[in-house]
Amino acid sequence: MKRARSLGRSSILIALFAVAVLRGCDCGGDTVGPVRAWKCEDAGRRPGPDDKACGAGQRYDKGLCQPERCDAGGQPAGCCPGMLCTQGGECLVPPSRLTLCETDGNCDRGQRCLARPLINPDAMTCGFPPLDASGECPDGGQPFNRRCFAGDTPPCGGDCSPGTVCNIDTNRCEEPPSLTNAGHGCDQECGAAQILVYADPDTMLWNQCCAVSCKCLTLPPLVPGRWGRFSAIAVATDAVYASAYDSTYGDLVLATYDRVSVAEQSLEYLDGVPSGGTVVADPNGPRGGRNGPGPDVGQHTSIALADGVPRIAYYDVEAKDLKYAAFDSASGTWATSLIDDGGDAGGTFAGDVGRYTSLLVDDRGIAHLSYYGHRTMAGAGLATGPIYARARVAAPAGPADWERIPIEVVTSCSGQCQGNERCVQDTDLPVCANPRTDCSPACACDQSCVEIGGQPACRLSLPGSLTEPCDGSCPADYACVAAATTGTICLRTRAGDCGPACGADDLCVDDGANNPICRLATPYSTLEGLAEGVGLFTSLAIFEGAPTVAYYDRLRRQLRVAGANFRYDAALSQFTAMPLACEPDNDVGEHPSLAVAPDGLSLAVAFQAHGDILRIYSGSDFLTGSIETIDDGRRDTRLNIVGGSATLTFDKASGLPYVAYHDQTDNDLLLAYRRNDAWTFTPLFEDGAYGSFACLVISAGHGYASTYLRARDTLDRDTSRLVVTTFDVATLP
Repeated sequence: MKRARSLGRSSILIALFAVAVLRGCDCGGDTVGPVRAWKCEDAGRRPGPDDKACGAGQRYDKGLCQPERCDAGGQPAGCCPGMLCTQGGECLVPPSRLTLCETDGNCDRGQRCLARPLINPDAMTCGFPPLDASGECPDGGQPFNRRCFAGDTPPCGGDCSPGTVCNIDTNRCEEPPSLTNAGHGCDQECGAAQILVYADPDTMLWNQCCAVSCKCLTLPPLVPGRWGRFSAIAVATDAVYASAYDSTYGDLVLATYDRVSVAEQSLEYLDGVPSGGTVVADPNGPRGGRNGPGPDVGQHTSIALADGVPRIAYYDVEAKDLKYAAFDSASGTWATSLIDDGGDAGGTFAGDVGRYTSLLVDDRGIAHLSYYGHRTMAGAGLATGPIYARARVAAPAGPADWERIPIEVVTSCSGQCQGNERCVQDTDLPVCANPRTDCSPACACDQSCVEIGGQPACRLSLPGSLTEPCDGSCPADYACVAAATTGTICLRTRAGDCGPACGADDLCVDDGANNPICRLATPYSTLEGLAEGVGLFTSLAIFEGAPTVAYYDRLRRQLRVAGANFRYDAALSQFTAMPLACEPDNDVGEHPSLAVAPDGLSLAVAFQAHGDILRIYSGSDFLTGSIETIDDGRRDTRLNIVGGSATLTFDKASGLPYVAYHDQTDNDLLLAYRRNDAWTFTPLFEDGAYGSFACLVISAGHGYASTYLRARDTLDRDTSRLVVTTFDVATLP
């Protein structure tokens, strides 16, 4: 565009009443000689309401002086874009194209309530706000067609029919005005994932518009959904990687952050994206521009590095399988494959396996993995328990490339016990037995004193049955949600009339008395909705050369550990499992995190106890160590619930343990560490809904912590996401 000239008031007045022959515009009265018509670029702006660029009986429109009446001489309507010629010959903005407002809450999601006098001089209207002076969107959204687009759907629905143009200020497709200038481009057809727009809405829309032209713009990238739940992080030499789940689309994602600033550099969608469907956004952006549903995958992720390259284990929610994603540096592409579908040997039963993954890669580049088997086949019946898998090759491509064994198999009495009978394991089989109180010595905390062959005996306690959340299904129009206290329940869904709006993990349902309430939508994401089984929150490490696992036994309410009877690089054998923390009248062991000390001679397990305190077990083995409290939740005169999402790691330089965890009362992410042989803590994230799905890594003296932030922006859009911070270990208070 020609450089704008600075015109003084006298120059403007001369131009206003001059006779112009350029472009056939007679803008004069008595002035002698040809003078140029008003040109927007000459003044550096469009004409204002008080500027008279043309002579009597004329008006300035689309860069020309035109007859005052838009229907003069039977010509096609000569109005600016966004306006129509009325029967009175006046160009007006159709009320149907505008939404009047008083606050942002009156507008569609992504739009703001704006003062736009050229559109409506008397009232505020809904629209996308303009860019700031630097061409950015300081209040959110992404630049598109000189506006800050923040919608959930593409501009003008992403597709205008041939012969129409997207008006960004009304977010509607409209027929362009009658144009005489050549090369206006408003009759062109755009390519895939593009839309025809007015080239400069700041000067080409509404009353007294400058010369109008159109251009094809690639649709803005798809806005990522709520992502960051079920996350894990790994630190490479030059980047921080985070695997997570996008709850909006049901996809597995990988975020990459700068190692120094932890600024987000990219967000890739690895699995769950539909292979077909309409492209409604920039194909080079998230999900290839497709917003349609794909397979629901990507929960319970765990990430590890092999030569600095990410590997991810994750849960296929839809198929209830365990999957694996690996990046191939040579081809620069990701490959996803199946690890375990929970099927029996005959292939007649497909189980539910793959939640609560814990992945590591050994010094040979071989992946090791522990995960929760919710329901699998053991013999002729259902069983629950943690499972261990090891890759046979460095680049596994399917189930045949993995070898798998159960860490612990827990069966049940299938609801056959009567009265006060206890279900126990006797000669490797579940049996119902009468309780006794005279066992000597006293039974271990994971055993029951029962009568076997007429004598008191201690036997391993088993569940009476293995039930499914909501018994496995709910009626139509109902959803399985967390019950008011414990367990799950089917409640009728409501049309989003809960106030305030439900959180990212909740559904609006009927409480049974026609009252809208928010309840946890999935029974597997928080403590209240934990699955009834053994092997939740598995945490895997290699200790003294053997795979070692800590996990939560939801059925017996205890923390359990298991050590392999084989080395990590030897033939598979069996695991030996035992309780590590067990209190008959209390629930202990939620959110366990296992880590081995840098010297390799001791280990520790951080976990939540009693549902509200954080504890740690430390020792050279699982028999002679001790348990101490890290944080009891006491805050002056109140008691906070703490310890959820506990994640434990060691600083290699000092050999000291560090634990990141959730303060579930204040919604903070806390960091606990030792100072002078005592535990202290400091907040890493506060003043927001932080703390869930916490992760912690310490590398080269720097800590990296991540957590899921539940948030909404000023437009009431759900902007929940993963956030990452870094800190210098040496400068902690």
